Amino acid sequence: SHLRSWILISARNRSLSENSLGRNSKVPIPLINPNFPTYPNRQTPFVASVGFDRHDVYMKYLWIIAGWLSLGLGTAGIVLPLLPTTPFLLLAAFCFARGSARLHHWLTCHPRFGPPIKDWNQYGAIKHRTKIYALGAMVIIVLLGVIVQLPWYAIALQTVILLIVGIFIWTRPTPPDP
Repeated sequence: SHLRSWILISARNRSLSENSLGRNSKVPIPLINPNFPTYPNRQTPFVASVGFDRHDVYMKYLWIIAGWLSLGLGTAGIVLPLLPTTPFLLLAAFCFARGSARLHHWLTCHPRFGPPIKDWNQYGAIKHRTKIYALGAMVIIVLLGVIVQLPWYAIALQTVILLIVGIFIWTRPTPPDP
C-alpha cells in the first residue's frame, strides 16, 4: 500500500513539467488548494504522502460519498419541489472540497451546477429568477396541501416553515450581472 502510493506520487511528480526540483523529486503534491479549509489538527493542507493516516483515507471517502449523496438530492430537487437544490449543491461542493479536489473542481466548473455555487460563495447571493422559482414552488406546495385536504395543522405548519424559508430566500442579495 505504501509502496504503491510512493510509486503513484513519484510518477505524478515526474509528469509535471513545472516541477523545478528535478526528475527524481519525491515532494508530495497537495490534493486541494491551500486556501481551502484544512483538517483542524493539521498545520498544512491534506497532502498525498506515504505516511498519512488510514483515518484520513477513510474520511476522504466519507466526504466523497457525502458529496455524491448531496449532489443526488440536489439533482432530485430540480424536479421535486420539496427538495431544495441550491443548499444540497453547496453541501456537495463543501464535501467534495474536503474529499476530492478533482470532484470539487468538476462541480464548481459545471455549466449547470457551478454558477449557483459561485454566486453563493462570492456574494452570498441567489439569482432573482431562482428566487421566483423557489417561492412559486412553495406556494404550489401549500396549495397542493389544501387541494388534497391535509389536516389544518399540517397546512399551518407547512405554511409557517415555508414562509420562514421564503423570507430567508427573498432577503438574500442578487448577484451582480457578469
